[in-house]
Amino acid sequence: MAPAWLPPLNSHDQYSVSVVASQHEKPWCSPKYEEPTFEIKASISVTFSSDNYKNDIIFEGLSYETAFFITCYHITSDPSSSNVIHELLDIIEIPFELKNNLWYGARYLDGSIDSPRKIENKDYLVQKIWQFAYDTKEQLIYKRTNNVLPLNLSISKRVIVPDLELNEWNAWYDEKARSDQDFEDDFRDAISRPRSEDELVYETSLAFKAANKPSIQQLDNLRMESMDEDGDSSSTTHKSCAICFDKLQSHSLSQIIRLPCCHMFHGDCVIRWLQKSHMCPLCRFALPSV
Repeated sequence: MAPAWLPPLNSHDQYSVSVVASQHEKPWCSPKYEEPTFEIKASISVTFSSDNYKNDIIFEGLSYETAFFITCYHITSDPSSSNVIHELLDIIEIPFELKNNLWYGARYLDGSIDSPRKIENKDYLVQKIWQFAYDTKEQLIYKRTNNVLPLNLSISKRVIVPDLELNEWNAWYDEKARSDQDFEDDFRDAISRPRSEDELVYETSLAFKAANKPSIQQLDNLRMESMDEDGDSSSTTHKSCAICFDKLQSHSLSQIIRLPCCHMFHGDCVIRWLQKSHMCPLCRFALPSV
């Protein structure tokens, strides 16, 4: 199972999906084929941007590549051969739907570019990719190396999130990176592999539900009145709130809340967080959800 702290890929309604097909001169692999073969490298990515245009921070949620091989003779002038592209997209197991604000563009070896244009649906996208593959076969089949025609298919989803939420994610990432020297490598490894269907269901149906009201109200019992468990309030001096990134000491101790997992935050910050997610921003300890 993927780490619970991975960013959710499908929990926001404002997004666009861009698909770009491009030709390449040299194959990525070296095998020789008896028949002309498409070598298709699919690059899948999800990034998150702020709804505040002045905030240019990009938060990565997914980035991986996979390769497929299709005999060129399966792509013919008959539009029904586009079923091969349908099957290809199913095999790739794209972790988001190809609909709503869908864009397609293409790049060719001669330097020409089809600028991304908005298209209607996945079926139309399949037709565009099929036409691109057929045109590539007709143009380059006699220029192939080792009977290989290399193509790249970039499929990227750009998600727009509230500015405050994106800043909280980045603050959480920075705090984790400071406290755990392996975190950045762990994060990179986690976003560099496909999400399983179970993981996608989990992240959308459970992991990012708000904490229920009783669990939030009970946090008052954990509010730090004057000292930590060791009787030393100075332990908060050099700590930062992983949500707003300000030092905990910038608030009075009566405004610091400690979750059951023992992580501490500014009270107003963590309550606002828990109204959107029932998991601790640092370790993803789960409080009861709505």
